[in-house]
Amino acid sequence: MDHRLEEIIDIPQFQILQDKLNQIYSFPSAIIDGVNYANFFTGQFFLEEPDLDFFRAQAARYGFDEEACLETMRRVPVWSREQLDSYLYFIKGLIAIISESGGSFSAETGILEGSCDGGG
Repeated sequence: MDHRLEEIIDIPQFQILQDKLNQIYSFPSAIIDGVNYANFFTGQFFLEEPDLDFFRAQAARYGFDEEACLETMRRVPVWSREQLDSYLYFIKGLIAIISESGGSFSAETGILEGSCDGGG
C-alpha cells in the first residue's frame, strides 16, 4: 500500500495532506520569530464518504477481516469542506495567540536571544 501524502491545500503554516486512501491529515505549525515551536496534528478524516468497495478489496487482498475493516472505515469522521475551513480558522487564531504570547514572552525574557544563561 502506498502511504505517500499529497498536499491538497497550499497555505503558509498549514500542511493539509491527503493519502492514497483519501484520508486527510492536517499539520498547522506555530511559528514564532521564524522558529517552529509546535504542530497541531489532526487526522485522519475524509472529505467525502469513503469508497467501501475499495476497502473491501483491500481487506481481501491483504487477508484482513472484511467486516472489521469496513467498520473501521465507517467510523473515520467525514468532514465537510466547511468543517475543515472552520477548524483551520480556529487553529489559525489559536496559533496567532500563541505566537503573540510567545513573542512577547521571549522579548521580555530574552529567551530567544540566548540571554537567559543564569549569569545575568
